[in-house]
Amino acid sequence: MELEPLESRAMLTTTPMLQAVAPYGSPEQFLLSPGGSVYYNTLSGAATFPPTWAGWTSLGTGVGGRQISAGTYLGTTTLRPYVDLLNGAGDVYFNAQSSSGTFSGFAPVALGSRLVEISSGTLPLYNTPFVFAINDVGDVYYTQRSSTGAWSGLSSVGIGVGAHALAAGAVQVGASPLSYEPYLFMLNGAGNIYFTERTTAGSWTTWSPVGVGVGADSISTIALGTTPIVTLVNGAGDVYSNQEGAHGTFVGWSPVSATGVGAIAETGTVANESPWSLMVNSAGAVSSSYGGAGAWSNWESLGSAPPASAYAFAANPSDAPFAFIIGTDGNAYWNFQTSFATWHGWVQIGAAPSA
Repeated sequence: MELEPLESRAMLTTTPMLQAVAPYGSPEQFLLSPGGSVYYNTLSGAATFPPTWAGWTSLGTGVGGRQISAGTYLGTTTLRPYVDLLNGAGDVYFNAQSSSGTFSGFAPVALGSRLVEISSGTLPLYNTPFVFAINDVGDVYYTQRSSTGAWSGLSSVGIGVGAHALAAGAVQVGASPLSYEPYLFMLNGAGNIYFTERTTAGSWTTWSPVGVGVGADSISTIALGTTPIVTLVNGAGDVYSNQEGAHGTFVGWSPVSATGVGAIAETGTVANESPWSLMVNSAGAVSSSYGGAGAWSNWESLGSAPPASAYAFAANPSDAPFAFIIGTDGNAYWNFQTSFATWHGWVQIGAAPSA
């Protein structure tokens, strides 16, 4: 059975916003335009290098989008992309690609709950998309989709926790039988980070303090096998990572390459057997580092491109990472590796929709 990639994250709300997935190592993009509309783009399959893109397809104009969070799930025998949309009214909708290659349209996930932040993922093996969400008073909720397409309804994960941002994923919790459960890193308004995961009995573990007093501005996450990993950017623009050791405890924070890199308050962490961290600095330029567990490579520039106004990073556990930006010039660009840790350079895709 094909397993869902274990990379899942949501960036802090911005407009425009990009999200990317890479089923079978082939990248696909979702764009939330400045006008609140959602678009999709994929490689055309043309036998050229670099491959060409099919062009932006509208998935919904004027839908009032505030944030998107994307993933993949197993549609019959093929991994298919999906996107969750949070609109300005605080409602969440789900839109997935069907076996015909078209999207089914935005169907309601959670309505009328005053939600302000979402993070999506999929449970491998069970093929279950899920959504974590924060409401307007900082409470955290969870819902998941059944095989019939129905959503379970919002259930509480943390009430009164003052959540500010989320980074979610799915982690292997058992080998015999093989089982997976959702997990969540939560960033509160004080810049502290906490962790919880669902047990096989269906309850949520007590919030574990992962970073208290770290002054985090943003977080991202991946899981490699049984190990959740979290990356933060702090107020000084430094990037640090931490990972779970013994169950419910974390090994401690280590800098991702050198500090003082001036990262802005979003970063991406993707899986490629070992983790990759990609960061955007205050000038809008993208750099990458790989390694983990306190042994990260030096930051490597991905090359010259217009400063980024939006960005996304993606990889499957066995594939090299991809990087995407919307430049301040209004054009979309992508970057990929020609060999391990060697980036091709930015390739312009074309103008990004703005309406």
